[in-house]
Amino acid sequence: MELVRIKENIFYIDHAVNMGYIQNGGKGLLIDSGIDKGTGKKVWKLLKEADLPVTDLLITHAHADHFGGASWLKENGNVTVHATQFEGAVLENPRLEPIYLFQGAEPLSELRNKFLEGPPVKVDHYVKEGPSVLAGIKGTLYALPGHSYDQIAFYIEGILFAADSYFAKAYLEKHTIPFMVDIEKAQASLQFLLSLEAEGAVPGHGMYETNYKDTVKQNIDWHTFLLNELEQELHEQNDMPVESLTSHFLRKKNIPVPNIGAWVLFRTAVLAYLKALKEQGKAEFRMKDYQFIIQPIQT
Repeated sequence: MELVRIKENIFYIDHAVNMGYIQNGGKGLLIDSGIDKGTGKKVWKLLKEADLPVTDLLITHAHADHFGGASWLKENGNVTVHATQFEGAVLENPRLEPIYLFQGAEPLSELRNKFLEGPPVKVDHYVKEGPSVLAGIKGTLYALPGHSYDQIAFYIEGILFAADSYFAKAYLEKHTIPFMVDIEKAQASLQFLLSLEAEGAVPGHGMYETNYKDTVKQNIDWHTFLLNELEQELHEQNDMPVESLTSHFLRKKNIPVPNIGAWVLFRTAVLAYLKALKEQGKAEFRMKDYQFIIQPIQT
């Protein structure tokens, strides 16, 4: 864990999940809090040793690796927590994530771990897209959904804390199929990032880059390639149950699925890509013999 200065009062904490930090006199805004209380403690100590205050916390989206340390920071540092209203519902009721990943049923105990269910944290202030003042710091919040339902990013003085709107190429190569809930919105978010004039950007996973648009383009190409691969699979495996197609696709790409948690994450992501194909008029869902089927639309 390393504190990296970008500008005089703008930093990021280089970690498995990056965190942003902006100082404003006796106030300080932390952006995301890591996966658990241990990470929260380390962040607190790192900033205190640098004589940097933490009064506010913006949580970009309600995935446990981005908010697991928030509860400890709120209880021990009395920070004010900011988040969008939709993501806030999960932050305050984190069991919702394993519930929706388990298709609405009460989740298995194997899914109730720190990777999928962070400690609950009360949101003090709901934020929306647009000009915003947090900890007395004037910036702009941008809605960048796709990886999560109502993900938000913070822009200040030419620097974008981009959350998981895009990923470093190494991250994409490691996971092959990144977790997504809406590919069409993810692609729209990426196109917006290409139009944004920023000096640099900090992704949730990867390094700060001044040439971040090259990485954004790699993400666009990655999603497009996966969509094309899945469309080809639909034509080759015509009339295939969605779950069977998911298993077939993961196996074909040699993606390890060591546990149920990995399976439900990949299943959700693959379904998001398949839904995108439907929205593009390339596939359709239907029921057949009590099975949820996807089939290509012949052109």
